[in-house]
Amino acid sequence: MSDTTVDRVFEGPTPATGSFRFDDDVAAAFDDMARRSIPGYEQTLARAAAHVAALHTGATVHDLGTSTGALIERIAPHIRAARLRVVAVDLAEPMLARARRRARHHHVEHAITWVAAAVQDLTFEPTSFVFAGWLLQFVPVNKRLTVLRRLRSALLPGGTLLLAEKIRAADADEQPRLDHDYDAFKRANGYSDDEIRHKRQALDGVLVPLTVDDNVALLHEAGFTDVTVVASDLCFVTIEARVPDPVGASPALLERLASEQQRVLRDARVQDVRGFTDTQPPGAGRRLCVVDDVVTVTAPEASPTPPGPLAHHLAPTPRALLEALKPWRKGPVQIDGVDIDAEWRSELKWHRVAPLIGPLDGAVVADVGCNNGYTMVRLRELGARHVVGFDPQALYLAQLTLLRELGGAHDLHAWPLGVDDLALTPAAFDLILLMGVLYHVTDPISALRACARALRPGGRLLLETIVIDGPDGWCLTPTARYAGARGFWSLPTLGALETWCRRSGLRVVERTEPTPTTPDEQRSTSWRDGDSLAEGLCADDSTRTIEGYPAPQRVAWLLTRS
Repeated sequence: MSDTTVDRVFEGPTPATGSFRFDDDVAAAFDDMARRSIPGYEQTLARAAAHVAALHTGATVHDLGTSTGALIERIAPHIRAARLRVVAVDLAEPMLARARRRARHHHVEHAITWVAAAVQDLTFEPTSFVFAGWLLQFVPVNKRLTVLRRLRSALLPGGTLLLAEKIRAADADEQPRLDHDYDAFKRANGYSDDEIRHKRQALDGVLVPLTVDDNVALLHEAGFTDVTVVASDLCFVTIEARVPDPVGASPALLERLASEQQRVLRDARVQDVRGFTDTQPPGAGRRLCVVDDVVTVTAPEASPTPPGPLAHHLAPTPRALLEALKPWRKGPVQIDGVDIDAEWRSELKWHRVAPLIGPLDGAVVADVGCNNGYTMVRLRELGARHVVGFDPQALYLAQLTLLRELGGAHDLHAWPLGVDDLALTPAAFDLILLMGVLYHVTDPISALRACARALRPGGRLLLETIVIDGPDGWCLTPTARYAGARGFWSLPTLGALETWCRRSGLRVVERTEPTPTTPDEQRSTSWRDGDSLAEGLCADDSTRTIEGYPAPQRVAWLLTRS
């Protein structure tokens, strides 16, 4: 379907500088204008359509700068066949009106959410593919990084951003030649010299191109690690930017992730973190590392700032934001010089379990119950290629997101999932950590079996949990609270724990001796108000809880599939 007119928008008098608008006249002629003005226009749309054709059933697509719906027309058969959902965004209502007519003509309007807004004002729901076709060039330069950061955060594992842009020459001396060749292209497509000159004047200051290197740098700054220029013709370029898929995600996993990410994104604390990190170029003078057992986001006193359009100001993290993310349970952590004395001295546990782990060169690791990511950062420093954190709690994911985004650590993945969701990642991980989780699940054997199935051949499970003294094979189920805290379901003896592992298809390779949990390791601090372990143990007998149960001891076992 096409009701486009021949482009004669700029045949008339000389327009005012910067007067270009996507009005009714431009919308009516846009299809013809794009075909005659953009080298490789049809090929770029075909490339985008090929990406869409490869998506799984039920996937979400974002068409940013949808214009008159040219991509929607091409992907309409895929929308119907695979029950895809499309989010179509354009600021210009005359363009959207034509896109809607196209969608109705192809019987896909029911699958499309129409958004009339500037892309820099939006946040994006989880998605598998984004086409930003000749759009970013119209966004204020100082807003482009924010848009790209939000897109990278919205893309699901294995997702792709296809970015098509007009560019300028890297060398100013080359720009006249590039303009000359582009003008010749437009003349060959029937435009007069006056039309070419008038349109350039109308677009002056409205369309602001960057160099191809600047665009690639923006994508890297936004956290994309796999960036490829896939097409270049005159002053136009197409770039593919992918997010990693560390586990070969199935459609079921992607659907689950999308649903749970939507839930977490509604949390105000996550929104506050995103609102701050959107303005901070990842890794710009900062790095995420471990300094004397403290997980640290550090910035040099004189942070380097790139010149030109990528220039930025590195603002420190407001203490009020860190305070709003209380309680901090795992640490110690330091962010921009602010020391966060968390409830747990997690470095003590780390030193107990690290000898069981060993080097992780190139490994894909899952940290189930990852909390704020303290242990994930330690795993990263052992050489893991990807560390996937599983935790359904929005608060902890907000803390992890802050650390990851400020430190530019995009090999750390924050998934709002629980241990049961390991069923969606069969044979995916070289190492799984299940630390401080088993006693919080209602069915520990099912949790262990899920871990076993998620291990790759030769993979290992590091199980760190509470055991108690008692008869061999015995397991305590507290009536309500344990050491003053809720959420404890099953506390086994060593013999019972070994039986659980054996019945789950796991065998013990190496183990630590039981270590009593003490208030030196878990305690109340200014970053974690309220009672902690000291209040949960008997004042006159530290071997018993206030309920009269045996006090907690912790063990770490390294297991493989039997």
